[in-house]
Amino acid sequence: MGYEDTRLGRPGALIEAPLDTARTVVDMLYAGVFRRYQNFNVILAHGGGVLPTLAGRLDTLGPWPLGWADNPQHVTTAEMAQAYKPSQAIFALALDRLALDAADVLHCSLASWADIDGAKPLGMAVAWINRGADTLGTWQPRPDFEFDTLSPVRDVLESLPFTATGEAI
Repeated sequence: MGYEDTRLGRPGALIEAPLDTARTVVDMLYAGVFRRYQNFNVILAHGGGVLPTLAGRLDTLGPWPLGWADNPQHVTTAEMAQAYKPSQAIFALALDRLALDAADVLHCSLASWADIDGAKPLGMAVAWINRGADTLGTWQPRPDFEFDTLSPVRDVLESLPFTATGEAI
């Protein structure tokens, strides 16, 4: 998954995956993504990671105005779908709860097998954030984009043919 195990034997992904999820959302917040794209739906892995814990700190230390379009809505978990990644059922349930077509979603993934394998067959565009320079198996669907950091995703979002309110251009 691109995370090194620690000297103490703890799997690197144990803490790094939820931290990366929160770090990604905070980066989006500071980049003004939520202000510019107010009808932009975000599907977060790892239950938002440590983001709920950071909410108070963001209120105190975050950019002003914070730039949240709305409070999080339509929370969907693997448990609600009664499935586990890479099952497409999780992604299908999220699409249903958000009333979105798969073609209208850019799914950003840190995990190749867990996310690309579940999202891509449904028709979602996928940006794989491949920080560890991992290699996909020959049997796996290919992402639409592959980056080693999250920063290029911003350029992809800004190039989409939609206005800041979500209307097609």
